[in-house]
Amino acid sequence: MEKHPDDKKPVVEYTAKITLPNGEVIEKTVSTEGDFPSLEEFDLSTRDGLLRDFDLLEKTVLETSRKLNGELSREYLDASSKKNENKSSIHFIGSRVRTDIHSCIWLAC
Repeated sequence: MEKHPDDKKPVVEYTAKITLPNGEVIEKTVSTEGDFPSLEEFDLSTRDGLLRDFDLLEKTVLETSRKLNGELSREYLDASSKKNENKSSIHFIGSRVRTDIHSCIWLAC
């Protein structure tokens, strides 16, 4: 297990990549500082303690996952937009509209 450099708060970090058939790779790494307790302080002594601490961990993990999904999708759309500049009248302006808690779409004009 890696130790975070500042030892103050735990950090959840995800890296994902898309490998295209031509070998091109689109990769993104995101991280989120968490408020969950350390391994030594994680409360396993009571049901309420376990649920409270696990909830803090799970919230950070889910937030990081959502962030990664959005960032990786944006990187892919940006790369596609650059390669298809002359083929499309759609231009991505970099803001997104959340359609539900799991996905988002990019505003286009």
